[in-house]
Amino acid sequence: MDTYNIPMGIGVIVALVIFFIVGFAMIKLVRRSGKRFVIAGKQLPFFLVGTMLLAQALDANATLGNAGGVYAAGFFAGFQFPLGLALCLLVVGVFYAKPLNRMNLLTLPDFYYRRFNRPTEVVSSVLMTVSFIILVAGNLAGAAWILSTLFPISFVWALVGMASLVFLYTLAGGLFACASTDIVQIYPAMLAFVTGVIWMLIAYGGWSYFAGAIPAGYFDFSGLTSLENGAMLNWGGILALAIGDVVALDFMERVFAAKSPEVARKAVLWS
Repeated sequence: MDTYNIPMGIGVIVALVIFFIVGFAMIKLVRRSGKRFVIAGKQLPFFLVGTMLLAQALDANATLGNAGGVYAAGFFAGFQFPLGLALCLLVVGVFYAKPLNRMNLLTLPDFYYRRFNRPTEVVSSVLMTVSFIILVAGNLAGAAWILSTLFPISFVWALVGMASLVFLYTLAGGLFACASTDIVQIYPAMLAFVTGVIWMLIAYGGWSYFAGAIPAGYFDFSGLTSLENGAMLNWGGILALAIGDVVALDFMERVFAAKSPEVARKAVLWS
């Protein structure tokens, strides 16, 4: 028989309602302006841009996906995600943030239009649309799994509900909605992670309890050197994120929204 945690689920619902209200309220800042909707009027300060970039990397893929990867295939099967994203931000901050922000772009395909031509812009738009459907699907699936675990509802209906909620407040507030919800999500989430680790260490008598359950070889570097331990897949993931995410629309929209090239660069490196 399935068991559900309704009290914990109520807390999740309250949080979702808060996120929705905060995000939808940003409709006041859009003012029917495409520029304000897409890049928040290119006026965001260092703190907001840095927070948004940091929050972008902390999603269902980076939490549930990381934990699942480590459990199934060793430390680097999960660590490849934060490592690859950190390297990507370093590359963007050093080489791309300032010049791209200076170009006053609305979307990344705009760059391909200016640099090449209209067909290149269209092709890049299609590729980004497909890739981000997959990315967003992973995040929504993680959220839907949590809801279907806490409440007696099907995964499909939980997925529909989460997708509708995110769609509505994003449609209303654009990047302003993203900025506002990131603020109320990322810092409580980081505090919760740290608090959760401390609680588990205290409740189970320290790190030795967990260390005893870790199989041999999980923390060595064979995940980066041995093909049998998944080195090729791990390096592929690291390089795909470190290089491929340089043209990730979710990162770049935040870079474009910074109020100045220097703010964009500092925010990327800080995050």
